[in-house]
Amino acid sequence: MQYVQFVMNRAIRLTLPVLCVMATTIILPLLGDGPHWEEVKRHAEFAERHWWEFTIHIHTYTIYTHNFLSHLWFMSVLMQLTIIAAPLLFLCDRWPKHGLFVIIMLVIVGITSHVTYMVTTGNFVFIGYSFDKENLYSYLAFNYQRPYYSHLCSYCTGLLIGNILSNKLQLKIKKIYRVIFWIISLSLLMYSTFGLHKQITEVSPNKSFVFIHKALSPFMLIIGLSWTCVACITGHGGVVNRFLSMKVFTIFDRLNAWVYTLHFLIILYIYAQLRKATTFTELNLWMLFAVVLFLSLIVSFFYYIFIQAPVDFLAAKLLRSSSRKKAPVENCQLTTISTRLRSD
Repeated sequence: MQYVQFVMNRAIRLTLPVLCVMATTIILPLLGDGPHWEEVKRHAEFAERHWWEFTIHIHTYTIYTHNFLSHLWFMSVLMQLTIIAAPLLFLCDRWPKHGLFVIIMLVIVGITSHVTYMVTTGNFVFIGYSFDKENLYSYLAFNYQRPYYSHLCSYCTGLLIGNILSNKLQLKIKKIYRVIFWIISLSLLMYSTFGLHKQITEVSPNKSFVFIHKALSPFMLIIGLSWTCVACITGHGGVVNRFLSMKVFTIFDRLNAWVYTLHFLIILYIYAQLRKATTFTELNLWMLFAVVLFLSLIVSFFYYIFIQAPVDFLAAKLLRSSSRKKAPVENCQLTTISTRLRSD
């Protein structure tokens, strides 16, 4: 039941925002009008036809025309990987060595599949002067939005690190090594994010350099973030750990799924009601960003308070009552991973 409860908790957290976004999209045409309101109606009709595919998280395997709901791929991929995680955690609990071996193999499969796809197709994301829309859409549809490429590697890397640290939360690492690890981590994070800055402004960028960077940058990001997580968990995070442990981030953790899923609808609503042309200067873009972020936080807060919090409460009550009806388990010894799943 620990593994079933883990999947159910995550399914509620990931599916509920998707359902609410689909419902909001369907009723959005009734909440206003504007010069571009036909765009809102088109997305509402799309949501009405395909809501069930988004709800059961299979829409990532169907190619749709570009729409304001395409960002929900992340929720579906994370749900699919969560379903995979449950048997992996069971395997690690019962046969730790075999479980570690399977997770390591999945990490390798994720790296190999991502690089192989890029080598065989030549499709990758690169937004600059030489922007190729067809290349971008093909990469997003057939690689980035599928769970068995770089996302498989990153997710299983997290499982691997969590499994290793589950019984070794206090690692003693010399100061010189911590400094070296932080330098390597920050260098990888900076390079994976800003490594193509010069190429973006080139009319004819070096395609080989761009290709190599795009093939390796996801895994550079994974390594950099992995050390940050390990350092904070084992007590070597320092000021980074204190900053990330601020209470405001606890609040954002509750709202992050809602902010992510709802902000596209707020952009659509603002765009559809524009009644005059807007100049896209840096100042206007920053102001638009601030408005969308503020509205996303406000709307997400109400969705969380009035929808997710009551549903989470009811689900916890039902799961707790069902577990009490089972035979007593005082003499059963739960493993560390299983015990932690209960609090997820």
